[in-house]
Amino acid sequence: MTQEKASKTRKSEILTATKELIDQGYYYKDINMKKISVMTSFSRPSIYNYFQTKEEIFLALLTQEYVDWSGELYSLNEQAGQIHQQEYIEKLAQSLENRPLMLKLVSNNLTDFEENSRMELIIPFKASYGETLKAADSNLQHFFQKMSEKDRNEFLFAFFPFIFGLNPYAVGTKKQKEGLKQAGVAYTYHSVHDLTLNLLKKLLKIEG
Repeated sequence: MTQEKASKTRKSEILTATKELIDQGYYYKDINMKKISVMTSFSRPSIYNYFQTKEEIFLALLTQEYVDWSGELYSLNEQAGQIHQQEYIEKLAQSLENRPLMLKLVSNNLTDFEENSRMELIIPFKASYGETLKAADSNLQHFFQKMSEKDRNEFLFAFFPFIFGLNPYAVGTKKQKEGLKQAGVAYTYHSVHDLTLNLLKKLLKIEG
């Protein structure tokens, strides 16, 4: 195994270990290098050869999530002319429903992620985010051909900030739900799909 391939394998193992901790219910603040190392086949000091901070690990996870999501969005363009606008926004909403890790990650303070990461990790992160914007814009050009560039930009910068706050509104933690209950706040949790679909219908003026 070459050194480059070995490095990629180790990085992948670290990212997988972190995903597993998140899946087990740990939050960003509760995850540290020690917990991550326990889930891998090597020691905590070895992790620092690949990621200098836990924020770099989370940033790398989010980068991969954006890469995967943008690929999924671009693939929707192939269905232009075959499905209606209503079907497209259903698929777009479902694409977010299928990305719980991405939504959990973006609901954290991304400023902390970036301020505690090296530029060599920030640049690909920014590029992956930019690619999701391009992918979503290409969807609009394929499925809403009459939209002007100005209208597309207005949509993107309403839709993407919405995504950052989607997870707590759609999922919420036990403590958040208990807090609402004890405060007497009548709040009904809706799925990521339903919240997203409702917004898309309003932004894109789709009936039904």
